[in-house]
Amino acid sequence: MALEKFSYVKTLGAFKPAFMGMPEDYFPLTNWEVFKYTLFVLGVIGGTLGIMIGLLLWAIGGLSKYILVWGIVTLCFVVTLIILFFVGGRRRIRDEKSLI
Repeated sequence: MALEKFSYVKTLGAFKPAFMGMPEDYFPLTNWEVFKYTLFVLGVIGGTLGIMIGLLLWAIGGLSKYILVWGIVTLCFVVTLIILFFVGGRRRIRDEKSLI
């Protein structure tokens, strides 16, 4: 027939995926953890947008002080995020080890 050339024929040594269930040592996030992480991400987005909009409106007044303050605020914000991600990541690792 004309459609046989479009049918799939498994060749020798072709990969056949094997689908399995979840591994025994897999612990999904709890609803509380999802809520905390969502709140954290929304806080980061809101903080970033607030800083950007506030400083952009302030830049209309004068540029020299704006640049200095923007640099200081950015450095403080980045350092704060690094500390929060580090603490949160270490806590998550500790929680996972206690569950195992």
